[in-house]
Amino acid sequence: MGRNSYSFDKEMFGFLIEEFRHQFKISTSFSDYEKIRGIINEETEEQELDRIARTKLHIKGGKVEGKLSADTIKRAFGIINPKKNGDPQSLKFHVTTCNIIARRLKYRGWDEFCEKANQNYDLTKGFKTIDMYEFSNLIVDRNICIGWYPHKYCMLKYLGDYSFEVVESYNLRSPLKRIFRTIGFRHGKIESKCVYPNIIIEPFHDDSDFDLIEMGIIPQEYLL
Repeated sequence: MGRNSYSFDKEMFGFLIEEFRHQFKISTSFSDYEKIRGIINEETEEQELDRIARTKLHIKGGKVEGKLSADTIKRAFGIINPKKNGDPQSLKFHVTTCNIIARRLKYRGWDEFCEKANQNYDLTKGFKTIDMYEFSNLIVDRNICIGWYPHKYCMLKYLGDYSFEVVESYNLRSPLKRIFRTIGFRHGKIESKCVYPNIIIEPFHDDSDFDLIEMGIIPQEYLL
């Protein structure tokens, strides 16, 4: 196996843990520790102890065969502090730990995660959209993509007169064949670099809900 190009980076590691939490629906409570352990080590604590007893294998630092120790898992996911009376900002892990967690998210390893994170986590830059000033360039019955393809997006057919029909939807709220009118699209508030926000259907300025949306109050019908 080749040497890692990316060393440990605290911000990137934070993205990795946040993506893990989001994908596997993990909370920050101690009660989710066994769930995390089962996903990462692919065995329960009882199974690990049984395996060690059967093989009589001495494990230096609690790590073996691509698995993480209980202490490492708890520190990585904030279940315990990095060290006694330590500063959480001093958190640091070996790249091997990063590799193991990244592979559970179907990346080839820490390097691939970092490469894709650098590309994908600028959600504002990656957002594909169109506003009313560009509508005149659209061709009736032709499709356009709104969102972050292929992660969260809608494929829309332009019907003319500011109207669109949903022909494909992924990780968004709009059902197929939904028809609506709009002057454009924008993404909602970005709460996390690892979680794509909602996409808002911009109302016409004389729409009664326009002021609400400007204040950040988004009625359900204005979510794509």
